[in-house]
Amino acid sequence: MWLLLSPWSLLLLAAIPITIGIYLFRTRSRRSEVSCLFLWVEHHRSQQGGRRMERLQFPLLLFLELLVLALLALAAAGPNVRTTTSGHPLVVVLDTSYSMNAALPNEKSPQTQAIETMEKFFDTNVDFPVQFVTAGSQSATFGQRVRTQSEAKALLRQWRCDAPTDSITQAIVFAATISPPDSRIVVLTDRIPAEPFAAGRVKWYAFGKPQNNMAIVHANRTQQGERDRLLLEIANRSPSPQQMNLVIRDDKRNVIVHETSQLLSAGELFRLRSTVPSGVEILDVRLSDDALAIDNKIQLLPPSKRQVRVQVSDAPMEMREPLKRAIEASGIGRVVTDMPELVFVDAVSVQLAENVGSTNTSSDTGNNSRSENKNNAIWTVRIYTGAEASEPIVGPFILDRTSPMAGGVSLDGVVWSVPAELTEKPLAGQALIAAATVPLFTEQTLRNGTKMFHFAIQSKLSTLTTQPAFPALIWNLLQYRNRNNVGIATPNVKLGTSILFTAPSDERTVNVATPDGLYYTIPVRGGMASFGTTQCGLHTITAGTEQFQFSVGTLSLEESDLTNTSSGTFGSWIDDETIRNDYDSLVWLLLIASLVVLAIHLALLKIQMRSRD
Repeated sequence: MWLLLSPWSLLLLAAIPITIGIYLFRTRSRRSEVSCLFLWVEHHRSQQGGRRMERLQFPLLLFLELLVLALLALAAAGPNVRTTTSGHPLVVVLDTSYSMNAALPNEKSPQTQAIETMEKFFDTNVDFPVQFVTAGSQSATFGQRVRTQSEAKALLRQWRCDAPTDSITQAIVFAATISPPDSRIVVLTDRIPAEPFAAGRVKWYAFGKPQNNMAIVHANRTQQGERDRLLLEIANRSPSPQQMNLVIRDDKRNVIVHETSQLLSAGELFRLRSTVPSGVEILDVRLSDDALAIDNKIQLLPPSKRQVRVQVSDAPMEMREPLKRAIEASGIGRVVTDMPELVFVDAVSVQLAENVGSTNTSSDTGNNSRSENKNNAIWTVRIYTGAEASEPIVGPFILDRTSPMAGGVSLDGVVWSVPAELTEKPLAGQALIAAATVPLFTEQTLRNGTKMFHFAIQSKLSTLTTQPAFPALIWNLLQYRNRNNVGIATPNVKLGTSILFTAPSDERTVNVATPDGLYYTIPVRGGMASFGTTQCGLHTITAGTEQFQFSVGTLSLEESDLTNTSSGTFGSWIDDETIRNDYDSLVWLLLIASLVVLAIHLALLKIQMRSRD
């Protein structure tokens, strides 16, 4: 393998045609008859140059002069020859985002172009072994290390592009950590690097092309009273106005329920809010075909209409009305007096009953002693009010943002007061909300897997129940409890989202059927099965004799934007260290050869001059 350090120096080869021109355009001597020659002192000297083309003279000298010029030009280019034969390990980073599939009819997608480029590379390159790394929502290895061209090509053909985003930068770092220091990295994507990078290890190939694209970037189907409400957002991710053709069908009966055609300007976002007709199970939403098909369709299932049964009759008197208002406003909870799934109780009453060995409903409910499994168990929230209140707390408040109870909760401007005794004897469980060292809201997991929460508040000196943070906190609690009912809390999800499926208590595994007909088994741990979504369309989960469906759509504004895709090759594997270790310079050899040829030229020229004299 050859390497030129300064290929622009090859422009010096332009001296070769110039030299040939000098030999071609020489002045021809005219014949003149004179009486004698002693008056012609310079009659043996020929004129070198002129405007008339002449037959070549001294062809051997010309050849030597041209050879010297060629050798000097090549020496100036800095030629090096590779001396190592072992090669370098190779890591190929594959962009698995779905924009790699973008292509108009009769055109090749960026993924197809990348595969063809790498197959040619494998045919001519000796760098093995090869490890593939995927750069989707997360970075991961793809298959095992391969050591032959056929194995590399076969694994490359299994590359799929269906992720909602890419993680090229993280994948490069990951590739560098799992490979030897002398390995090389190839990046295959459809976008140019955000920043230039130094030569030596990474070579970046981009195969994208700016294209027009219309995409569904948001889709939501929610329950509102007796009817479902639909919210759609369609984005024109194009540099010019495009016609949007939207068709919404009842998938089961194949009936159009809505149709819209509208011209959207570049970058415009179209929103549709409508009521879903009664009896529609699956809404099929589609746009007309364009360069990227995957974001032109989505199927929407009915929202989960199951509500959490909540009992508040045993809560402290001053907390009952705020709790009822927050539960009713949530839309996912219902206040009941029997068979509850979530119970708010007065902690003081429960503790007194426990101390005297009472077996009343509140105490039994609080301890979940009758619950056989966590799916059917009763969750309890013990509210601590107390007779004496502490000093009002105005913050700063500490929230555990890893907990589902903290989502959307802001305690800015909230005044919170707790029973005075709790400042010295903190609540049991893990603190979800705290002020300094004082826990305000904690979570406890009991032996049977159910939850108990401890909630400290002196409502008369607190403003929490009048602030937006309170209904948000109750909504999170109801949603948290709903997740622990058998099934999926949200049936319509975004591509790449992790699914949490609550399995029946006697199931140890569940089966998932993907839209392309594949089946795989997911283990159940702690009553939950967790798995990622890698395909768009309807999925089916089978747990025992029951079946559950969920739908996946792309819904990514950034990934559907094809205006920033581009092509090009960036980076190089050649740096100073590589040249020192893998290559030998040929400059000295070319210089010696040019000196030898020049010496021969001068010797022949001297001989020729003597023969003329």
